[in-house]
Amino acid sequence: LLKPEYFEENIRTLMKDHSIDVWVNCAGIFTDTDRERTFSQITKDQFFNTYNINFNSTALLTEIVAKEMKARNVHGKIINVASMAAFDQVLFHTVYGMSKSAIIAFTKNISQKYKGDLCIMGIAPGATVSRMSKLTVGDSISNAVGGLERLLIPEEVAATIAFMASSVGNYLNGYVAKIYAYNIL
Repeated sequence: LLKPEYFEENIRTLMKDHSIDVWVNCAGIFTDTDRERTFSQITKDQFFNTYNINFNSTALLTEIVAKEMKARNVHGKIINVASMAAFDQVLFHTVYGMSKSAIIAFTKNISQKYKGDLCIMGIAPGATVSRMSKLTVGDSISNAVGGLERLLIPEEVAATIAFMASSVGNYLNGYVAKIYAYNIL
């Protein structure tokens, strides 16, 4: 269960002791239920666990950090990590896909609330080599996710986030960058 007061207290302490002008929300779990695409078989607890970690934590932290940045007159950036699964016809119907779709809608909405004060944007990476995805370099995923030529590596996701966090990304308020391997080759 998320406890807003716990997060608020810790964020205030963190921002009091450190000058933070870029915040990246990169939380997520992708369960075996999502891998099997069996939404109808998940329990209520499984649903809320995934949704709380993937979406609610991102929304809560974005609100708290944005409020603190504005109060401290920091014209910072908040970058929320979603997923290409938010756009996928099959994965959209899993808790993971739904939670990442919610991040995209939330990011676009809250970016307007803080327009002129902060730049709030998102990134939606495709299949990426990671422990969570259980994918490694060289895996064939083309049949499962629409014909991708290869997987993203974490450094490609990080480089896109770094671009968005730089001064070059100042015009990206409300934008969600879709990145997938054949898009960045």
